[in-house]
Amino acid sequence: MGNVIIHPDYRGQGAGRFLVETMLSIAGREHKLRELRLVCHNTNTPALRLYWRTGFVPYDLEKTVDGSGRKLMRILMRRALSDA
Repeated sequence: MGNVIIHPDYRGQGAGRFLVETMLSIAGREHKLRELRLVCHNTNTPALRLYWRTGFVPYDLEKTVDGSGRKLMRILMRRALSDA
């Protein structure tokens, strides 16, 4: 799962949570997946908070560099779908 982007006018109103929860439901129900994984950069605090609130937990970190050469960490997260 990646690039959950909400228009600034609709942020903080539950649209991100709705999209993530809908994807979780479809992944489990229609595709029979047992786990969903994602990657989020350490600088994206709003996304990290959304993923945490929807049940994702960190399981690893990776070093990376963005397009301007800035060092970042990629936070790898996952969520079991047995309860989705």
